[in-house]
Amino acid sequence: MKNKRLMYFVNGIMNSKQFIQNYNPNQPRDPAGSITGGQWSKSGSETTESKYNNGKPFYRYTSKNSPLSQWGHAMFADDKEKVVEHYSYGRKAWIFSPKATDSRVRNIEDLKEKTRIEWKKTVDFYNENGYYKTVGGGEDLKDFIEMNLSFDEVFSYLNPTRIVDSAEGWDGDLGIWFYHAVAEPNDIMAIVTQDGAIVWDDDMIIRSSRDDW
Repeated sequence: MKNKRLMYFVNGIMNSKQFIQNYNPNQPRDPAGSITGGQWSKSGSETTESKYNNGKPFYRYTSKNSPLSQWGHAMFADDKEKVVEHYSYGRKAWIFSPKATDSRVRNIEDLKEKTRIEWKKTVDFYNENGYYKTVGGGEDLKDFIEMNLSFDEVFSYLNPTRIVDSAEGWDGDLGIWFYHAVAEPNDIMAIVTQDGAIVWDDDMIIRSSRDDW
């Protein structure tokens, strides 16, 4: 019995030394507020740290108990101070912290060619038939199409430079079109823009009461 206790004691010391040697204070943690919030994530090639926004979460504030807008999505900024200064959005904080391995999240720039193809189909149909065929059942792009914008101009509406100050195409039918024509068919539930993110699946969003103001 004494020998067994001694063996346990020695093994405990060895394990502690091993832990100290491998300890890395910069090892990524799962985001606070998640099921495993504050716990260590796997390191190396298996890390779950986000490859977006330098690993920092995106922030959104609302006055209601849901993160989604009337357009069926939630818009986030890459820095909570950008949202807080617009106090009219509300005091309830939400965060979006995508995992690096989550295929449902894409940078919108990676979807530019897919968007170009679908937009051409939309415009061609309108020009040939004289009316716009809805994709999701509800969006109205007639006025938008008749502006005769180049595709790059259209795409710029989907990738605003300052999403808090002006959501551009995400505050209207163009955003609905993008979801039904590009995102949903490719199993994409969130996209990252120049300084923010758009999320359609509220299960990917975390309520962060500690960031309320």
